[in-house]
Amino acid sequence: MRKTSLTMMTAGAALIVVSLLWPLVAGRGGWTPEKASEHSQVSRELQGLLHGHGHGAGHEAGHETDHGAGHGEPAARDKAEFDRRLEEARRRYNASKAQFDHSAFVRNPRGLASWFRILGVVFALGGGAAWFAARAQAT
Repeated sequence: MRKTSLTMMTAGAALIVVSLLWPLVAGRGGWTPEKASEHSQVSRELQGLLHGHGHGAGHEAGHETDHGAGHGEPAARDKAEFDRRLEEARRRYNASKAQFDHSAFVRNPRGLASWFRILGVVFALGGGAAWFAARAQAT
C-alpha cells in the first residue's frame, strides 16, 4: 500500500510540474500565421456562399427563374455546382476550425495545463491519504 501511495504522490508531483512547464513546451500549438490566414480565407468563402455573394444561393434562385420552365437544365447544373462548392467549403472550414480549436486548447494555459494540474493535485492528495491510511493501520 505504501508503494502505491508513494507512486501516486510522485505521479501527482510530476503532473503538477508538467502543468507548470506546459505553456513553455506547447508554444504556439502548431497554429501559424499562414494557418490563421487560410482559416480566415476559408471562413470568408463559406460565408460568401451561404449569404449569396457572388454565386451564392440568392444568385442560384434568381438564375433558375430567369430561364423559365423550358430551360431547367442549366439551373439544375448550376445548383449542383453550387451545392458541390458549398459542401467543399464546409468541409474545409470544419477541418480548419478543428485544427484551430485543438491548437487553442493545447496552448491555452487554462486548457490542457489546468487538467494536468488538477490531476496532479488529485493524485498527490490521494497518495497522501493512502500513505496516512496505511500508516494508521500499521500502528
